[in-house]
Amino acid sequence: MRKRIFDLVLLAPLLPLVAAVVAALALVGIAAHGRPVFFRQVRLGRGRRPFTIWKLRTRLAVASMERASR
Repeated sequence: MRKRIFDLVLLAPLLPLVAAVVAALALVGIAAHGRPVFFRQVRLGRGRRPFTIWKLRTRLAVASMERASR
């Protein structure tokens, strides 16, 4: 319980700053590549219960294709 309280107290003031940085990166990604910047991925959590996480796309499609061809 202490860790949860610590996390909330620490993250509450930082959330607006982090949100602004993510929004700026998303706008740069859209302007540069014109494709969706976020994607959904299903992961397994506690008790193998699936949950959906939203991720910021950080790789170019060309880089993924070059790596796959090796």
